[in-house]
Amino acid sequence: GDVFTDGQITPVPAYDDSINKDGLTAPWSTARETTTGTLRTGNVFYEALFGNSGNSTYFIERTFLSFDCTAIGAGQTVTSATLVAKGRYKDNGGAAGYTNWGLSLYGASTHSEPIVAGDMDLRGATAWSDSVLMTSIAVDTNNTWTLNTAGKAGIQMVSGNTKMSLHETSYDGANVDPGFPNSSSMHTGHDSVESANDPVLTVNYSAATTTSTSSSTSTSTSTSTSTSTSTSTSTSTST
Repeated sequence: GDVFTDGQITPVPAYDDSINKDGLTAPWSTARETTTGTLRTGNVFYEALFGNSGNSTYFIERTFLSFDCTAIGAGQTVTSATLVAKGRYKDNGGAAGYTNWGLSLYGASTHSEPIVAGDMDLRGATAWSDSVLMTSIAVDTNNTWTLNTAGKAGIQMVSGNTKMSLHETSYDGANVDPGFPNSSSMHTGHDSVESANDPVLTVNYSAATTTSTSSSTSTSTSTSTSTSTSTSTSTSTST
């Protein structure tokens, strides 16, 4: 059959904005599910989450991303995918009490396009990538997230945009109260007006393979019947 060449696409986001909310009060379970925040369309924070020991409130920020992957088309299989994003800055990386902070992609997000402030809680519940520890986030260079099986399966290849969020793993993603160990924040981001710093999603896919099937059936029937009958009669009379 015909075999098509494997392919790769590297789209930048059609939409990439972050939403944050400050002054969230305990309990954490309620704070985490806040439905609206402040839309940030300039300097996009990929993540920011911390507990403020000064007034015992939380600050949460999440980034929402939409990528057009429909150039892949139907019938393909995603073999690998990565998101690359450049860290613009980082505040107090590895601050005491937050050394296990990480960043992961989550999907499938159901945010609006364009993104609106009311999308704060539409982050998606399934981890779509590995977690990159905040202590390992590089500033002014690219950072890479590798999509897992769920993430690869979430790539929309035929219609609609592939939607995901990027936010903190150990507390926000896992729904674990970060507490208030200090007032330090840890975040990284980019200026969305600088297109050279846009995140890039690279998708490698295996193109469809078609096979040809040939079926042949032959039936032969032979019937032969032979019947032979012989009759002999002899009569003799003597006087």
